[in-house]
Amino acid sequence: MAIASPTTPADSVLQVGALEAKTHLSKLLRHARAGRRIVITQRGKPVAQLGPVAEENKPKSVKTLRGDMKGKIWRSDDFCDELDELKEFFT
Repeated sequence: MAIASPTTPADSVLQVGALEAKTHLSKLLRHARAGRRIVITQRGKPVAQLGPVAEENKPKSVKTLRGDMKGKIWRSDDFCDELDELKEFFT
């Protein structure tokens, strides 16, 4: 079974076998990004589905996460200074 192009209607469900899904994963991911749902089967029976991530479940960007921690973490000015207690282990 050939996988249709991502321009097919987003409301249709694409059903593919596990081997085909493994072989064409990047194409299936393009379909999912386009809003299409993909059902993966083994021996004709549905076992998994692939589809777009709901907006509320999408992870925050790294930049946003860093901003969330502003003012909650601090580092002392002497953080990188040598510790006298450890000098004997490195000489």
